[in-house]
Amino acid sequence: HTSELRFWRFIPRYIQLHTFLTSAEASTLFEIGIGRVRSLMKADDADFVVMTDTIRSRRIHRETFEKYLVSHGIH
Repeated sequence: HTSELRFWRFIPRYIQLHTFLTSAEASTLFEIGIGRVRSLMKADDADFVVMTDTIRSRRIHRETFEKYLVSHGIH
């Protein structure tokens, strides 16, 4: 969906290229409030969250998160 990604030209290139994002990077990239991103990360069907050794180190898989947003009509 190219229309959903029209804002990518304004996002720093290094964030666009990351496979795994922090909640702050995902918030910036997808133009969603950080609180909203964090609440989505807690959802039961949040298959885009990658757990690391601590809860503070959770990351978001960019492609999966983008598909999640589109399939849930968010954005």
